Amino acid sequence: MKKGEVLFLKGAAAFRSRVLLSFLSSRPIQIEDIRSNIGSDGIGLREYEIHFLRAVSQLTDGTSIEINESGTSVKIVPGIIIGGSLNFDCGVERPIGYFLEMLVPLCLFAKSRTSLTLTGITQSSPEAPSVDSIKMVNFGILRAWGVKESTLDIKIQKRGYSPNGGGQILFTSPLLPRAFEPQQLIDIGLVKKVRGIASCAKLSPSIVARVIDSSKMTLCKLLPDALIYSDARKGSEAGSSPGYSLTIVGESTSNSLIVAEGVANPGEIPEDLANRVTATFLSRTATIGWGDSSRQWFILLLATLSSEDASSIRLGPLTPFSVEFLKQLYLFFGISFRLKEDQDNGSVLATCIGIGFRNIAHRST
Repeated sequence: MKKGEVLFLKGAAAFRSRVLLSFLSSRPIQIEDIRSNIGSDGIGLREYEIHFLRAVSQLTDGTSIEINESGTSVKIVPGIIIGGSLNFDCGVERPIGYFLEMLVPLCLFAKSRTSLTLTGITQSSPEAPSVDSIKMVNFGILRAWGVKESTLDIKIQKRGYSPNGGGQILFTSPLLPRAFEPQQLIDIGLVKKVRGIASCAKLSPSIVARVIDSSKMTLCKLLPDALIYSDARKGSEAGSSPGYSLTIVGESTSNSLIVAEGVANPGEIPEDLANRVTATFLSRTATIGWGDSSRQWFILLLATLSSEDASSIRLGPLTPFSVEFLKQLYLFFGISFRLKEDQDNGSVLATCIGIGFRNIAHRST
């Protein structure tokens, strides 16, 4: 497919990643039949998807976005990723992580350094990770690819819980004028340390203390190097709704990262939240792939963008989204991964030759 030729897609699936890859590849896209068959009250783009398009548009220059009246069709002609300083309200239908996890790779290849203030819900949801886990896990994966700039950072200025949000974060991103170096991430290793954060807003700090005590009671029996930090917010730093949550991240001897997190359900006591998240985390310590399964797409993207040599990563069984993302990488970049499944444990060795993606916008200044 020629670079300027419009890529026609259908359906609402994987909407954010399609938009992300459109801008990274500079390929115009037209998505048709977006929820066109689910009734008059639910057809077309959701408000949070329109919010996402606005956020991406504000980070770029020369972008054209056309949405039809029913919202069932959108055409995007991507412009140049310019970055810069931006304030954006993410709303409360989806947490900040829904936006941020896709904006991070965009900002790394912007024309200028990015300082992005996002407001909304800072914690996780079934659809998106928390801001904490993006900082701990996504940034950790970037470090494995050689991104060590101190300017890559997230500061949580206000904690915001559902339903009313009110959280605020500051994301700062460096520029990457050169392509990522290819990586060989085949050894999984054993979990060597655990770090976590228990946070709350508009609640007593004793809630957080109970979460930490309950979680560490289990973790320290199996993993002696386990630290969970507390972050209890009040007043102007506590957002608009009360709530509390726990994020646990484990790092292996090969720098692989696994994560489990959760937000307290209505009426759930701190000990139950701690036990629920800790049990999920421990079940994932037996992972057979490098990196958390929820970040497979991010790892595959970095391998694709790496310089023109082979990257090999041993992943766990591919998630449905990862399978779809591999198809998207082929559509937008023409890149194919060689996938070799281990019949004994189900892990997948994914190998590709990177495209040598460079920051053209920055180079042209």
